[in-house]
Amino acid sequence: MSEKLTYQKFYSFALAIVAFIQVALPSLIALGIILLVALIVKGLIDKELKFKPSALSLLFVLLYVSYLIGVFYTNNEDLAYKYLEYKMSFVLFPFIFSFRLNDKTYPIQPIILGFIIGVIAIMIYGFFNGIVCWQNGGEGCFATTSISPLHHPSYFDAFLIFSMFASFYGAYLKWNYFNWKWVILFLFIGLVFHLLTLSLAAMLFLVLSIGFGLLVIVYQKLGSGYFIASIVLLPIIAYLLVTKIPAIEGEWNGAVWYAEKYIENPQNFIQSRTTDLSGSEQRLVMWTVAAQEFSEHPWGVGTGNVDDALGKRLDNIGQHDLAEKKLNPHNQYLQTGVEIGVIGLVIFLFIIVYGCFF
Repeated sequence: MSEKLTYQKFYSFALAIVAFIQVALPSLIALGIILLVALIVKGLIDKELKFKPSALSLLFVLLYVSYLIGVFYTNNEDLAYKYLEYKMSFVLFPFIFSFRLNDKTYPIQPIILGFIIGVIAIMIYGFFNGIVCWQNGGEGCFATTSISPLHHPSYFDAFLIFSMFASFYGAYLKWNYFNWKWVILFLFIGLVFHLLTLSLAAMLFLVLSIGFGLLVIVYQKLGSGYFIASIVLLPIIAYLLVTKIPAIEGEWNGAVWYAEKYIENPQNFIQSRTTDLSGSEQRLVMWTVAAQEFSEHPWGVGTGNVDDALGKRLDNIGQHDLAEKKLNPHNQYLQTGVEIGVIGLVIFLFIIVYGCFF
């Protein structure tokens, strides 16, 4: 006899669909939201759900309120209102997920499976995009944005890292469809794609995550002696990885060289390099001017004002090309701090800390 399809399982399946859409078909996320809202209405009618907002939900709402307050002292009302529209997700998703199942047990396996299938889909899409690029005589067709045409490479890496750890977790718990043979194959292919994105931050995060995981396993299985030895050995392995693998070595050496030059004389660094800046140089300049803007406007420059505020500061130091490009700080903490100030940044940090503990 087939197992009864309960509301709980149907709701979990719907979340799996939304997880897939979020990754593989982000332009259709509105359809996923409509699906969830319809299910919530049915759940309320059938008394399967109850409204119980969490502290995390309230923090997201407060973050949205910070952006709403920032509209009152903006110089770009049209842009500010557009930002408020984009950031409605800070209110919408916490509201949706504040309706909780009466039975607190959520079948998480289908949700993770939907997410992983979405990641596999964009990996396949990126691979075929690389082939098309190569057939048309392009360069770097299997790296950075060519291998990740749908998402920013760093965002793609975030999805990829989560799906890799989730697949390992599923195999460890012996879930259906999480056979070790396929999981190991997925981990290998995922690692290859991870390297092809050439995102130094993502590479360092992966190395640190794997290192931390190995330390936990060593401590639990082998004891404190091996744990201490591993603490000494793992940084050496990490150093060899970032300095001996060609795909990583260039990114690492470039970042180190620019960092050293910047530390010698920060002001001279950002004023002497004004044309044809590399990605690392642009980041150092943007981080510097963003930090200066934040220190002078601790309560924020206002929602939608970041581009103008940083653009004026860039023009003042001769960085006219960067000012014209209207680059953002390329750092979420600085972006939040400059735009909505200390209070908004503190709320954002609370969200991260609370989420990590959760």
